[in-house]
Amino acid sequence: MNRVISRPGDWHDWLRAMLCSLIGVFPGAFVVASEAEEAPTILLDDFDTLLDWRAEGTDEVGAVLRWVDGVQGRAMCLDYDFSRASGFALARRELPLDFPQDFELRFSLRGQGGANHWQFKLVDDSRENVWWVSRPEFRVPKDWTLQRYKRRHIDFAWGPTAQRHLRQSRYLELTVAAGSGGGIGSVCVDQLSLQARQPLPPPPVPVWLNVETGQVSASADAQANLARALDAKLETAWVSSDGSPSSLLLDLGQPREFGGVVLRWMPNQGARDYDLSLSDDAVEWRKARTVRGGDGGVDPLLLSESEARFLRLDLLRPQAGRYALAELQVRDLAFGQSANSMLQVLASESPVGHYPRGFSGQQTYWTVLGVPGGRTQALLSEDGAIEPYRGAFSVEPLLMVRDVAQPAGWRVLSWSDATISHSLRDGDLPIPSVHWQLPQALALQVTAFADGKASEPQLLARYRLQNVSAAPQEIVLALALRPLQVNPPVQFLNTPGGVSQVRQLALTADSARVNGAWAAHALRPAQVIAVRGFDQGALMDWLPALASTCLTDNAPPCATASTSLQDPTALASGAWLYRVKLSPGEHWETALQLPMQAIDGASVTLGGMTDLDARERAVAEQWRALVDRTRVDIEAAPEIGGSLRTALAHILINRHGVAIQPGTRSYSRSWIRDGAMTSGALMRLGHADAARDFLDWFLPFQFDSGKVPCCADARGADPVPEHDSHGELIYLIAELFRFDRDKDALRRRWPSVKAAIQYMDALRASERSERNQTADRSAYFGLLPPSISHEGYSDRPAYAYWDNFWGLLGYKDAVDIADALDLRDEAGRIRNARDGYRKDLYASLQAAMQHHEINFLPGAADRGDFDATSTTIALAPGGETAMLPQEALRATFELYWQHFVARREGRSDSTLYTPYEWRVVGSLLRLGWVDKAQQAVQYFMADRRPVAWNQWAEVVVHDPRKSHFIGDMPHGWVASDFIRSTLDMLAYERESDQSMVLAAGVSATWRAGEGVRVQALRTPWGALSYWLRAHGERRVMLHVEAGLDMPPGGLRFWLPDHPHAKLAAPQASIELESRDGHQEWVIRALPATLELRW
Repeated sequence: MNRVISRPGDWHDWLRAMLCSLIGVFPGAFVVASEAEEAPTILLDDFDTLLDWRAEGTDEVGAVLRWVDGVQGRAMCLDYDFSRASGFALARRELPLDFPQDFELRFSLRGQGGANHWQFKLVDDSRENVWWVSRPEFRVPKDWTLQRYKRRHIDFAWGPTAQRHLRQSRYLELTVAAGSGGGIGSVCVDQLSLQARQPLPPPPVPVWLNVETGQVSASADAQANLARALDAKLETAWVSSDGSPSSLLLDLGQPREFGGVVLRWMPNQGARDYDLSLSDDAVEWRKARTVRGGDGGVDPLLLSESEARFLRLDLLRPQAGRYALAELQVRDLAFGQSANSMLQVLASESPVGHYPRGFSGQQTYWTVLGVPGGRTQALLSEDGAIEPYRGAFSVEPLLMVRDVAQPAGWRVLSWSDATISHSLRDGDLPIPSVHWQLPQALALQVTAFADGKASEPQLLARYRLQNVSAAPQEIVLALALRPLQVNPPVQFLNTPGGVSQVRQLALTADSARVNGAWAAHALRPAQVIAVRGFDQGALMDWLPALASTCLTDNAPPCATASTSLQDPTALASGAWLYRVKLSPGEHWETALQLPMQAIDGASVTLGGMTDLDARERAVAEQWRALVDRTRVDIEAAPEIGGSLRTALAHILINRHGVAIQPGTRSYSRSWIRDGAMTSGALMRLGHADAARDFLDWFLPFQFDSGKVPCCADARGADPVPEHDSHGELIYLIAELFRFDRDKDALRRRWPSVKAAIQYMDALRASERSERNQTADRSAYFGLLPPSISHEGYSDRPAYAYWDNFWGLLGYKDAVDIADALDLRDEAGRIRNARDGYRKDLYASLQAAMQHHEINFLPGAADRGDFDATSTTIALAPGGETAMLPQEALRATFELYWQHFVARREGRSDSTLYTPYEWRVVGSLLRLGWVDKAQQAVQYFMADRRPVAWNQWAEVVVHDPRKSHFIGDMPHGWVASDFIRSTLDMLAYERESDQSMVLAAGVSATWRAGEGVRVQALRTPWGALSYWLRAHGERRVMLHVEAGLDMPPGGLRFWLPDHPHAKLAAPQASIELESRDGHQEWVIRALPATLELRW
């Protein structure tokens, strides 16, 4: 047996540091002295008294402190109760701390309850800046367990400070926020201490030691042989004398933190079975990793947050007659931060295409698949991989062609080898396809769609191969089941992207089970199936070998019935292999059906291709009926109408049952903000039923105080104060009534309106104080209190005008509701409050502009910031266009336009933007800036990704391949902003005269040919249908169909590019009026046809 130890320096220096005289120490065991004396530990709190602690719970969340027996003496328990509402419970105390350069906080923790979010917070004197250790979906250990938080584990959470490095804190907060577990539980803590960590000198060069003698080997040949495993040269290697068990011990010279070890073996000379152990003193060893059935090659070993001085590699079984280790690399902490981190490093060191695009440092895009009213959604990547449900594995298509230049005789073709394009069925339905064109004259099309019941949706993925060459071809299609989500690792919010744990994987020729649950059924049985654990090699390495062994004419028997494994790394993968021979022009197809949730039931078998075609047609017909309730067609810009229909479909898919959500991965809650605005878009497109269902689902979450929660989900209402929410709920109730005229339902909802108004009354009263009558605070008088409803104010709550214009709209709509219900006293009271609020709000705008010395409308009274996207809400749906200070209003959007043009022309420092800016299109339109609105439309339409899928992410990065968090995709709220602004270009309500303005955003380009046709666009006055098109060079025809109740202010129409156009023939029901410097034709009766000439 070979036994070797590695260490730096002279053996005799090291020997003096050993404690070899201990009784019971056997030969070969070592005790190593510390490299530096540890700093003293400071006990911060032993929890023998709770006088310094206070418990708090958010709205309707229970929070109580009590004593329990601790590790030493007493300990503190925080009991929480989320049974009535979502939110958080916390224990807080004042605990001033000065932190050393490096440190470690230690405490013992135990408790009981479900998976919730654990947060250890350090707060500064201002109480605005917070640092934390956040553990989402954390299950508190049942027994006392030591927690160690080092400086690197503590992140800056939020706050306005520019100094993100933690130097001091004043308060400590221990928080439990409701996670998926919710419910009732407790967290108990004891013995909180702080210890400074001494900096270590740069690590010395590791060396090997003989395990029998504890010395560097006296043999120069042995030293040279061992050194080859640390020389950073893959062509050299330590080679064992034979295949008997061997142990290699490495001394790193001092305690060292690291994240993993990578072993690189010479071809066919690796270890199939081995153990890696760690030690601080070469006496006590802890097994860090066990590998069984390895394939040699490269072995990445994830060892997150490891700390040791010694590493021991026990080699138990070789691939062949001996071991040959080319390189042992100790990787840094970043490598082992997570499985995602490790795989991203491996992807960067592998040929492009061996891993999905998102792991390879490139931005990737995807689209969503689902059924209306479903509670789970699938993803299809732009490269053809499918993810059947949130956080799940993916199935990635790969092709193999014969290539004698490759070691196994087969070449694997992936997304990186293809020219990729995209499409939707009929150009607008949520049935997407990915098209590969390969240099080998092969084409692969992946088409996916969802069908089935809302409670049991199924994902169908079709794979169509075609030989587009003039010669026969043999191809292998591999459908690889990988432990990787389509949702890429750069996505971190709510559902972290990247790795998906696959601990158990079982394949048959036509089915798969993942972690014990049914995962897939194949239309055709595969000729060969295989499963491999992570330690058995990388997918792209074993696939060609598998094809070479099993897909030749004289192949020996291979796994075709069933195969399974359990992978302790939870990174198992598998594949179905299909050997296909195609004549010129011939195509071949197979398909997978996957449940869109993890279920234990038996698989649902697929029918033949005819059945699959019928299912796809039926799904297409279902979606056509849903998206065509309203229809917009523009011959010169067909992408506009197509994107409207696709955006509608995505909104309906993104819902969780009836709960409107902005997305399916980064978001799992329903915001009243998104829901109200999205509902407004849905109603205009004929889906008032979806808006009604959402409203009735959300209403019960309103707190007893009248407070409207910002968001809610199955866990309950979120109590975070976001003061736009109250006005948004009232707006949604009023808007639904305008569309469905259901007075009985409105009466049932009145108590919610009244409670929300009373809650806003109290909020406003708190700011109508003497404190806010000073010169520096007068802009805050009468506003809603600061909140973080606006994403840009998460660092510190702000007096956001976003909140206040929503609040004003809530008062306005509450008056309308009270009038509709003939509640005269209530209407009068709220009308007075509305008028007082408007007075305070407009006075605040003037005071804020004066205080901050700006000429535009600020986003927040206390910040004086520029945020035109936020200001849009005052115009629509706020309806305050005519009331706002006109010079400041125009200056606001002139400044926006300057920024927009600079960004478009590459003259700004901007690297990204959020397509919430679609809202600005509607504002430009209301200002009469039609050309600017059209330019903005062209710009935003170009940023659909992929363009043919008619969708936007929440964040658009100018460099489409620069990897970045992009929120959810497709983003439902962005889709609703696009819908509302685009429909505004065709028809919008003008509050100032209660009219409807037609085609104000239609350009001469859009009028060309067949022009614009609008069918059944829903309005508060019924369904609007019209067509508008050019007739020759100097004529335009507008025809508005009957069926619409006439708005009090009539239908208004003019040609922005020809403001002096004349009506060809006078009509009694059409009048000409002057307004805002232009002339408008006013239609008073329907049907109506206008011919304008110039």
